[in-house]
Amino acid sequence: MRVGRWFDLKKIYNNKYMGANIKLKAGTVLEGRYRIDGSHSSDRTSFTYKATHLAFNKQVLVKEFFMEKINRRDKNGTQVLVNKSSDKELFKKKKEAFRMEANALSKNHKNGRSGLIDYFEANNTSYYVMDYAEGNEYVDDEVIEVLPSSSGNPSPQPDAATRLTPSADDATQLSGHPGADQPYAPYPPYGPPTPYGPAPYGPAPYGPAPEPPKNNNKKLIAFCLSLLVALLLIFLIYLIVDHNKNAELERQRAINDSIRIKASEDSINRAIEEAKQAAAQAELERQQAEAARLAAERQAAEAARLRSATGVYTGTIYGVRARLSLNQNGTSLSGSYNGNGRQYSVWGSVDGGLNFDIYIGTDYETDSHVTGTITGRKMSGWWEEYLTGNYYSFSLTR
Repeated sequence: MRVGRWFDLKKIYNNKYMGANIKLKAGTVLEGRYRIDGSHSSDRTSFTYKATHLAFNKQVLVKEFFMEKINRRDKNGTQVLVNKSSDKELFKKKKEAFRMEANALSKNHKNGRSGLIDYFEANNTSYYVMDYAEGNEYVDDEVIEVLPSSSGNPSPQPDAATRLTPSADDATQLSGHPGADQPYAPYPPYGPPTPYGPAPYGPAPYGPAPEPPKNNNKKLIAFCLSLLVALLLIFLIYLIVDHNKNAELERQRAINDSIRIKASEDSINRAIEEAKQAAAQAELERQQAEAARLAAERQAAEAARLRSATGVYTGTIYGVRARLSLNQNGTSLSGSYNGNGRQYSVWGSVDGGLNFDIYIGTDYETDSHVTGTITGRKMSGWWEEYLTGNYYSFSLTR
């Protein structure tokens, strides 16, 4: 029961993820030129279909790159997908091998033999189209080499019987030939090809060949060759020495040029550095002058504001008629205060924002502490009496 259940689950998985029918359906048109008519054959990496070339109404074979173990179709049954991302690199490599296979077939087609007639990529995979004759199974063409003969025309190799057995005419022509009295032994099969056809291994097939005439000038030829080699070596050594000498001169010239260029660069760098220092000093002096000008303007503005704060301010403070006189002295203020029929001394300071902090009292004790701000012709703030402990706001007008 469990085994049957497992096969059912595997069938469901294959139908859902691998595609129940992974081949292209009949009637599918590729590239607008080839209509799939049915399946022809398949292997581990491809499907081959019988198809019709729509433009010429010609029967062809269409081969599609498809690896059943790692590929599947989409819901439409056309696009080729890779099941796992880890198999994408393998799919890419195998597809490139499929393209090279198509390239090999195209060479056969150029030689006038049956092979590739079209190649294209679609549906995330590759296809190539081949000639097709009804009733014949497609197989890869076998490459056959035909060696040229001495006349330039192809000359096939003779079979073994022709190579090993001389004819009667050959035996007649051998009479009187050196070694003809020796028993005939079949010669080995043909060896590697030569420009005049395949050459046999081993001795001549019809007896030993006659020895070539001896050359009595071998020593003279060897001496001339040795002398020529020696002269060539001497000339080569001369060329090497001359080349090395010229190379050394060029190297010394390059070193001297480099020294001169370095000296010029040092002089230019020093001049640039001195110009930079002079510019920096000039900028520093300009900034100092600008700072001094701004400070002077700021002091003048503060002095003007302080001057504008001096004068006599009158009004009512806590129901008592008061008169406050302020005189500017730098950043400090001094004057007198008349209130409630009595006269007091005033001293304190004021900042650039006309915020004042002054005290009012006699020579013996401080009676009040006053803080506030002078705005235009108005002095306002807080008045604190030390003797009574009263703390109240006030406003006087100049």
